[in-house]
Order: sequence, then structure tokens, then C-alpha cells
Amino acid sequence: MPLALAPLVATFGCAARGWFAKAPPEKVLSLHEIVYQAIDGERLTVLVPQDLADVEIRVRRFPVLHSRQIEAMEVVRGHSAPVALRLYLDHRGQRLWTQAQAEYMGRPLALAVDGRILFVWTVPPLPRSGGVRSLVIDGPWDREEALEVAAQASRNYQLLN
Repeated sequence: MPLALAPLVATFGCAARGWFAKAPPEKVLSLHEIVYQAIDGERLTVLVPQDLADVEIRVRRFPVLHSRQIEAMEVVRGHSAPVALRLYLDHRGQRLWTQAQAEYMGRPLALAVDGRILFVWTVPPLPRSGGVRSLVIDGPWDREEALEVAAQASRNYQLLN
């Protein structure tokens, strides 16, 4: 095969396999532990800009909860805010969140969308009844942003798993 045709074959071959067929995930939600004191040279934390202020927050690079564990979302009225998101968790997400609630109850977590922190959210107490199938995140959510995040949840779950 002539070298001039190689890029075309590679491109169409990739398209035929579906490698370029799907757009990447959008509005990916993640909850991160806030780190107040970093260790020099530590690679497990990252400084992230925050939308609400001209400050950066240091968070653990690996999230406590991520769109990979969230099957669906819906916009609801919150307990303490007019707009909230209800996250419906898969089995792994339910286990992760139950552990996270026990560990971080009453402490703040940074909520990020597409790697940008939107706000800091305090983890509620453990529920009195059994397992956690869903959780509600009150925000200071912008309604449009919440609707966009919720609309992408199922698609993101499929793409990331």
C-alpha cells in the first residue's frame, strides 16, 4: 500500500471501529476530598480553580464518587436550596457512598463538573434505614447547569463503563 493512502486507511479504519463515533463525556460530576495541607511533591492532590471565587482548592486527585457510579440524575427541590440534584447510584456507587458518608459525615467535599469545582458541599448524616440508592446534593446550583448535568448522566455512565 502506498504511504499516501496510509492516513486515509487509518482514519476510516478507526471510524469503522467506532473509535471516533461517540463524543466524549460531558458534564462529568465528581466529589473530591478537600486537602488542607499538602505534602511537598505529593502527586495525589491537585489545585483546582473554583467558579465562585478567585481561589484554588486543593483536592484529592481520585474522587470519592464519580459519574462512573451514577446511573442517572434528576433535578429536584432541595432540602435547603431551591435547586438540587438527585443522584441514582449503581451497586458500586452505593457501596462507595455508604463508606464515604461514614468517613466524611459533616465534612465538606468539593463538587466538580468537568474538573472545575462549582461549590463545596457538606456530607449529610447516614440514613437511619438500610442502603443508599440515591443521594440529594443541595447546591448553590444554577438551574441550567443542574439540568445540563442531569441530562448527560445516563450517557456518561454508559460511556465511562
